[in-house]
Amino acid sequence: MKKTLFVVLVSIFMIYGGNVHSENKSILAKVNGKIITLEEFNKKLEDLPVVYQTLTKTKEGKEEYLTILIQNILLSSEAKKIGIDKRKEIAEKINDSVTTILAQAVLKDVFSKIEVKDKEVKEFYNINKEQFKVPEQVNASHILLKFPENASDDIKKEIKKKGEEVLEKIKKGEDFKELAKKYSDASKEKGGSMGYFSRGTLTKEFEEAAFKLKIGEVSPLVQTDYGYHIIKLDDKKPEMQLEFEEVKSEIKKKLTEDKKESTFNKYISELEKKSKIVKNTDMLKGDSN
Repeated sequence: MKKTLFVVLVSIFMIYGGNVHSENKSILAKVNGKIITLEEFNKKLEDLPVVYQTLTKTKEGKEEYLTILIQNILLSSEAKKIGIDKRKEIAEKINDSVTTILAQAVLKDVFSKIEVKDKEVKEFYNINKEQFKVPEQVNASHILLKFPENASDDIKKEIKKKGEEVLEKIKKGEDFKELAKKYSDASKEKGGSMGYFSRGTLTKEFEEAAFKLKIGEVSPLVQTDYGYHIIKLDDKKPEMQLEFEEVKSEIKKKLTEDKKESTFNKYISELEKKSKIVKNTDMLKGDSN
């Protein structure tokens, strides 16, 4: 764990780390006079991507992260002492990082003014109810007798004959799942179960046959490009309208993102109008492939 955490979080510290002097707060650590407070430390943990936060849930993980912060302060200070921050390639990277951080910060301020009211969310739902319908679904199982690649007509006839024999066994009352485990070339381990699906997800011939069946009914042989199928309908769900409360948060998220996009476009357009920008795009060359 230690090596993984170190490798992952060193780079993250370069983005989130830093030194902030703060009075009247609990001091977690001092490094040559530079302070890390408990509040600042916890804020850094919150700012980590979720996938890495799990590494710092335990006391051991937090102690390790604190060690990494201290080590980075030491290394950063030493780099400044010997003038590494003045090297051209390093100075450029620092400048790029500052530019990115400031750009993100100003956008955060701009976006913080965005508000999506419940009235807007409800109005969007009422106008776009069709978007929030779950289409009719069926839950089917099948036995597939697959065609080999470039199968001749004679081989297809043999496979069809085998399929008719399996179909006859089903008609005589043999268990569909057990027959699927024995004969099917697909979903064998699941007894042929395919789960729920709606129209437009599988081959046309298969879907037409499946959606015509009644629950518990078994189809005749159905030919597709894959082979011959025997389909059993396990369940059916009618088309369903999702209620407002079920999709409220989803709509609000969408409207917020839409407003962010339009706000960004307007804001950046205003900045561009006030600025002098010269681009020599003729100098750019793409790959010839």
